[in-house]
Amino acid sequence: MFNLKEEKEKKISFKDVIKYKIDNFMSKGTISLISALFIASLFIIITSSLIITIFQIKPSRYANEMNFYEAFWESLMRTLDPGTMGADEGWGFRFIMLGVTMGGIFIISMLIGIITSGIESKLRELRRGRSKVIEKEHIVILGWSSHIYSMLNELDYLNTENKKYPIVILAEMDKIEMEDNIKIHTRLKNKTRIICRRGNPEDADDLSLISLNTSNSIVILSPEKENPDADVLKILLAITHNINRKKEPYHIIAEIREPKNEDAVKMIGGKETEVIVVGHFISKIFAQTSRQHGLSIILTDLLDHKGNEIYFKVEPMLHRRTFGEILFEFDESSVIGIFKKKKDIMLNPPPDTMYEANDQIIFITTDIKALKLTKHFKKNIDESSIIYQSTYDAKAKNYLILGWNWKGLNILDFIDKFSPKDSNIHIMSSYNEEDLKLDTIADEIKNIKINYKKVDITNKKVFSKIDLSIFHNIIILSYSDKFTLQEADSLTILTLLNLRNIINQKGLTIPITSEILDISNKDIIDIAKSADYVLSDKLVSYLLVQITRNKYLNDIFEEIFSHEGMEIYLKPAEDYVLPEMEVNFYTVLQSALKKGEVAFGYKIEELSFNPAKNYGIIINPKKSAMITFHKGDKIIVIAEN
Repeated sequence: MFNLKEEKEKKISFKDVIKYKIDNFMSKGTISLISALFIASLFIIITSSLIITIFQIKPSRYANEMNFYEAFWESLMRTLDPGTMGADEGWGFRFIMLGVTMGGIFIISMLIGIITSGIESKLRELRRGRSKVIEKEHIVILGWSSHIYSMLNELDYLNTENKKYPIVILAEMDKIEMEDNIKIHTRLKNKTRIICRRGNPEDADDLSLISLNTSNSIVILSPEKENPDADVLKILLAITHNINRKKEPYHIIAEIREPKNEDAVKMIGGKETEVIVVGHFISKIFAQTSRQHGLSIILTDLLDHKGNEIYFKVEPMLHRRTFGEILFEFDESSVIGIFKKKKDIMLNPPPDTMYEANDQIIFITTDIKALKLTKHFKKNIDESSIIYQSTYDAKAKNYLILGWNWKGLNILDFIDKFSPKDSNIHIMSSYNEEDLKLDTIADEIKNIKINYKKVDITNKKVFSKIDLSIFHNIIILSYSDKFTLQEADSLTILTLLNLRNIINQKGLTIPITSEILDISNKDIIDIAKSADYVLSDKLVSYLLVQITRNKYLNDIFEEIFSHEGMEIYLKPAEDYVLPEMEVNFYTVLQSALKKGEVAFGYKIEELSFNPAKNYGIIINPKKSAMITFHKGDKIIVIAEN
């Protein structure tokens, strides 16, 4: 039994005190040990030099007295090189130099060992990714997920247009593992510098490693685990409430999974945080694509950095001009709105909306440098070819959903909002009906009736027994909750090929929207002639990267993907201009303007299944070029729902 009184009565020896102090000193690390050895060496050298100088113990080659500096040099040489004492003369001098040499051998040996150990320790620390990053204007990515690779590819591509921004990643992974995975899964043509650090993004001390205060933007990725939004909230708190944070606002993009957590994230992040609700984002794309064949291709074009993008620019030459006039001022760029005084995003505003000082034009083009005022082409509008009435199909729709994952409920919710009354959705998957949790949204569904059947959707015989002709659109959802990325894509592709084969045999034309997780499988989808496919992870990556470039793009895409406000539509070309008549796109633009819409592209129906021709979709066409539309072609417009 431990006796405190007896323990107190024990005397602590001088030896114990010395040992304790030595242990504490040595535990301080490499620099302390090197300093101690340096002091010990200096002590030996100075002591021997003093003895030699005072007692004039010297070799015979010194005719005169040996001063302290000469003695210091002789001792130093023997400390560093034991071979020096081979030429010594006189036993007194030899004896002193032997002591100096032995001390030098001992100290140098220890010094080499300590330096070697220190270097190894530093290398281990660097490999662990625990050193501080000193960068400016870098993009910080916190966390790790499957779509980080497509993000890195997009950011690398973006660096060709602007200054090169380094990318710093902080995640709870081994640094070497992160670097190896990046080398395998990315193709960084512009050799963007990527710096990986290992740490917990929720920990303020770990965040201090990556220089948040000098960063350009911060992206918080939703972890691939149960309840990922809780981790995102903690990371956001660690950033915004850090006592060492900068006074200026950060540019933060936070990715979350559940819509119910959006308000909490916005409350914590405030105005310096843009929130991306992944489930809502992908679900809205599915819902809108299910109504409009080819829409996913348009959205992908606008989101990625290849081809056309959405830009903002101040154009003083247009001061006091109306939006209706500005539309016709650019031959090779498509104006879609006005950003009023850096406050209000106005997509397709009323034609008489005035462009004023401090406003910016919102436009679609291949490059911001391409926005150039051109000759006014409005006089070339062919008024005789314009059609002023429009048709609207408000009939009930029938949808077929094959497969299932966590996004399914959101997709049903948005399809319901977009669909006419008495529409139907038939769901088929290998899930048990109770696993779909359809009862959780039953009270919110107003326009559609949901039917469910448990089947193996990869079995071709299943489709041969279904009357596919009743469906206006088919959606294939990935089994991403059950299988790995490649396994889920394999099942999706197998389902698509079997379904496409049956549809072709029956001579049907049904748009199929497929969810693909890995971009490398896109070529197989192209073979299956599926004009609509949603690359879930890649589209999320595109959106995150777009918002690192301009935070206000989040407002634009939120409105475009919403069931309220302005949206993108593909409408019959015969509602705008006479078919079989050669017109320029200024004429189409004028027709759309009369309907309160903005036209920015078109779709050629006969190319709908030709991937080499982008499935017939042309965005931001040259307005002065002539084109003839045929029945079935579509005009791409931004219009109010």
